[in-house]
Amino acid sequence: MTPQKEMVLFRIVQESINNAIKHAQAKNIDISLLYEPAVFRLIIADDGKGFEESSLKSADTGIGLKNMKNRAALIGGNLHIESSTGKGASIHVKIENPEI
Repeated sequence: MTPQKEMVLFRIVQESINNAIKHAQAKNIDISLLYEPAVFRLIIADDGKGFEESSLKSADTGIGLKNMKNRAALIGGNLHIESSTGKGASIHVKIENPEI
């Protein structure tokens, strides 16, 4: 993987951990990586208080999550967020053909 892609993924992980600690008050954070020639997957999951994605529609909220989505798109990836109130959150990043 190129150094640019590695740095962008690092920033996504960094922002996810910061959000889990600062906003979700998570006690546990799990990070999973699957790196194969055809696909790279990154999953960051926490056991924090979670949120409803609809609550992030305001221009003042969810800026870090929007930045993570933009960063993933910048390197040809897709970022998907799963969360609900009281059930934590998980960030899924998928990059097809990560070597390119």
